[in-house]
Amino acid sequence: MSRLHQMRMEHESLALIDTQLAWLDHAIGEIDDAMDHVIQCKQALALLLQLLSLSGQAQLPGRTLWALLEPVQRRLAEACHALDDQFDRPRA
Repeated sequence: MSRLHQMRMEHESLALIDTQLAWLDHAIGEIDDAMDHVIQCKQALALLLQLLSLSGQAQLPGRTLWALLEPVQRRLAEACHALDDQFDRPRA
C-alpha cells in the first residue's frame, strides 16, 4: 500500500484511484482487526485445551464447558461477521 500511495503522489494522473486507495486502507485496517480477534481466539482455544489436558479432566459438566467456550465462540463469530461485511460491502 505504501508503494501505491507513493506512486500516486508521484503521478497526478493517478488521482482517479484516490477513492479506491482510501477504501483499501480502510478495508486493510478492518481485516487486520478481525484477524487479531481470530488469532486471540486461536490462542484462547489452545490454552483451554492445554488446561484441560493438564487438569486430567476427561469430561467437564456442560455448563462449565459452555462457560469456557462461549466467549471464544462469540468473539470468533464477531470476527467472521466483520470479515464477511468487509468483503460484501460495495467498493466505492
